[in-house]
Amino acid sequence: MISSLTASGKGIALIGNPGVGKTTFLIAAIHYLDKIGWARIKFKELPPEYGTLVDLLISGKPLSPTLRIAEYALEFSNVSYKGVELKTGVFGKITFKIIDMSGQDYRAATYNFQEAVKDAFAALFLLDPSLSENFAHSLAGQIEPIDRAIRYILRNERDIKYFGFVFTKSNLHSHYFDDMITLFEEQLTPLLNMAKERGVMINMFEIDSRGKDGKLDPEGFEPIFFDALSVVCKVKK
Repeated sequence: MISSLTASGKGIALIGNPGVGKTTFLIAAIHYLDKIGWARIKFKELPPEYGTLVDLLISGKPLSPTLRIAEYALEFSNVSYKGVELKTGVFGKITFKIIDMSGQDYRAATYNFQEAVKDAFAALFLLDPSLSENFAHSLAGQIEPIDRAIRYILRNERDIKYFGFVFTKSNLHSHYFDDMITLFEEQLTPLLNMAKERGVMINMFEIDSRGKDGKLDPEGFEPIFFDALSVVCKVKK
């Protein structure tokens, strides 16, 4: 699955297998970033199902799989995090695009994938650690699509200068963050080193889009968006 977050011809591509929490992440992000004042929701530019999806998350109910392309618009203001301010400038207008893709569907969705990343300045890769009590088992089936995506980006999309790897559903598993990072990096060491050599900034995060009570109280969102936006936005200390 790929989602892209575009702003003034540039964007952030969101990549991961079905079920890792991509739609939940996007809906929670829109709701939460508006709530904390980092961005404004432009309701007229949101799909009609946005309100229903928010209601489902607030009530703790699951979301149906995303079956079509949808766009979600936000307008970022200048944002501050831990004493550092970002001036968003022309990157204030942002649109989220959701496109599903995985496994055998990858080849059929290659065009959509290419469209999602061609104007990106950053890519976020979502992984679900909660699939098994053994994290290595959780990674099975999630590494290959990410491997293919990174290889394509490094070959064809030199404008992408940021990779963020996001471990989702932190309240649904007991894996230690540092252990997950170590095992994940072991799987992709050559590619990650290649990316760093080409000047790509890499960071890793742990989040829960629903929060501890499972009802849309996201955890860990600020550092992800601040980190990604800092690649292209002017930093004011």
